[in-house]
Amino acid sequence: MSYRLKDTGTSVLSFLLAAVLMLSVGCKSTRYLRADQYLVRKNRVVLKSDQKITGRGEIKDNLSGMIVQKPNSRFIIPAKLLLFNRHYKKLHVMPVDSLPHSVERPVILDSALMQRSVLSMKIYLFRLGYFYADVKSTCRFSHKKAYVTYTINTGINYLLNNVNYYIEDSAVARLVRANQEATFLVRGAELKYSMLDDERSRITSVVRNNGYYRFTQDNINFLNGIDTVDKSLFKNVESPFEGAVSVALGAKRPRKRTADLEIHFQITDDTEAC
Repeated sequence: MSYRLKDTGTSVLSFLLAAVLMLSVGCKSTRYLRADQYLVRKNRVVLKSDQKITGRGEIKDNLSGMIVQKPNSRFIIPAKLLLFNRHYKKLHVMPVDSLPHSVERPVILDSALMQRSVLSMKIYLFRLGYFYADVKSTCRFSHKKAYVTYTINTGINYLLNNVNYYIEDSAVARLVRANQEATFLVRGAELKYSMLDDERSRITSVVRNNGYYRFTQDNINFLNGIDTVDKSLFKNVESPFEGAVSVALGAKRPRKRTADLEIHFQITDDTEAC
């Protein structure tokens, strides 16, 4: 039986050389930053929920795509950034759209752009039916580099329960009832804001095609129906869309909470049938 001895000296030397190279690259990539500037090195999205998320992978990818500031491109090393820094005196005064494709300006951390990313994520989740999602951004700094984490707790989404229509014009009410089979608001479906948009467009087309030529989507409003039983669920909510749905909660909390909708029609003299 023979044994092959591992050359530990060579392994250690290779590791040290690699460490020195990475340290050197790191210094070169941040060499022209001011004292108060940090290079965006990495973004990370952490998606949390108390319930199963349908299409979790796709949602997480879409959330990542909404991050405004992407780190500089790299293949082992950020070659385009290093090339920019190498010719910094010449390139840094050039407009962004005039730079050669072979170089990249450093992506410098901007808190305002982080907040824009957070808002985009909240709006996206709202449209998916997560009306009270919590999105926070945090940074870890190391050697003039920023590692940004977006922590997202979706909260719960809702199943559509009852849909109540309030239509004073009897002719419009008959039109809505006659075309109800084509509705996007199906009881038991996961409630998404896009469903409301689709339903508003559908009803508007039906009404306009039957003589109410001036009827628009603005004549349809989705309002609160049943007040929430558990008010504590909605403390400190910072959603600009609050009030679009009404959540009906029983004493025992079901795994999937349900939401009731009220659809109000405003029929004025301008919108009456010709």
